[in-house]
Amino acid sequence: MNANQPITQAEFQALAQPVEEAKREIQKCLMTQQRSRKQPVFGLITALKLLMLPVPRNHSLNNNVHVCSPTKTKRSCVKGTTYHTFVAASSIKEIRIDDETTVLITDEITTCVQMASFCSKEELVVILDAISQRHRSRGTECIQELRRRVSELRSSRGIRNLRWALQHTVPKTDSPMETRVRLLLEGSGFPRPAVNEIFVDPVTGENWHVDMSYPKLGIVIEYQGRAWHTGKRHIQLDSNRILKIQGHGCEVLTIDKEHMRTEHSRRELVGIIRRVVERKQKRNADFLSFFPQYR
Repeated sequence: MNANQPITQAEFQALAQPVEEAKREIQKCLMTQQRSRKQPVFGLITALKLLMLPVPRNHSLNNNVHVCSPTKTKRSCVKGTTYHTFVAASSIKEIRIDDETTVLITDEITTCVQMASFCSKEELVVILDAISQRHRSRGTECIQELRRRVSELRSSRGIRNLRWALQHTVPKTDSPMETRVRLLLEGSGFPRPAVNEIFVDPVTGENWHVDMSYPKLGIVIEYQGRAWHTGKRHIQLDSNRILKIQGHGCEVLTIDKEHMRTEHSRRELVGIIRRVVERKQKRNADFLSFFPQYR
């Protein structure tokens, strides 16, 4: 994507997907609220959906609406609703539906602390990367506040996972699948790639963000989500961009969801990237001056 290019229809559709999920979830919350004696506070995956954050893969929660309360005595019993006792300090956000109706949800920080016990540490990184994403306001502040909150909490498996996730979150990551690819690389012994650096064409002056890269080796790794290739024009633009980057000595590796689908396909992907890295290292490739220094 050109760093100065306005948002495209394909990109808007990708952003609209969590919006539609949030709309469906808010209707379920309103039904629960109408049947409750007191106004509930929605948390966990319900809050994630309403905050338009990614829902972790293979989490251990059911598909009900999830409500949090400090004590069991304050719970109502509403069909299709799962209640949780959450005694840690909570920050609440208000979603105003109209002049008379509001829905209360836990904020990003509280929701991350809640989810830490119900998903893997890798999927926590997916959530944290989404919070700190460059398009999301206050993302960096949220991560800093979460670090402070976690440092004050008593250690448990969930909190240990959250501490690990905080060490592995990277600002500017554009999508959950990019996070998963990056974690696969790190877990396979590769150094952490640079994320969303700007590639500047030294001839034309054009510039693009590249998903992940090893600038000193001249390797670019691009995740190709289906939503980004909905039209012939976008496919042509992307193909032209990759061709220009390759023309300046970079190896561009394009990855899609099929490469990440199974254990076998992931091992195969790691093997391919490893061979490319080894080949580049043997050639003693010069550092590419149009990339920022690798950090």
